[in-house]
Amino acid sequence: MKLKLNGLLAVIVLIASALLSGCASQRESNNDRFSWQDGWRVGIVIAVGEGPIFADKLAKNCKNMPVAQSARYATISYRPVTGRIWLTVPIPDDSSLKQDDSVVVNVLDCSKRVERRSS
Repeated sequence: MKLKLNGLLAVIVLIASALLSGCASQRESNNDRFSWQDGWRVGIVIAVGEGPIFADKLAKNCKNMPVAQSARYATISYRPVTGRIWLTVPIPDDSSLKQDDSVVVNVLDCSKRVERRSS
């Protein structure tokens, strides 16, 4: 009976370890061009536009960047670990981003371009 319980416990520990390591490797990938450690997060474009409505909501780390008067902005919703965060960042005039696009955004460096995620 004791041997059977030890075997069952070993199987449970093995399965739990496999599940936990799978979750960790997805987020902690260092080989990825858009690594979590470098500030890249997957998000959804909530709105695209220009003017003070967007400029006033600019992300904290983007406020010190020089931005043209006619700058365009994208508001992106992403999920860090829990909850949801909305982040407004400048985008190039030639950007074709639109509402509901799946993107990767760098939450640490505003000078990095928001990239549309490949399907």
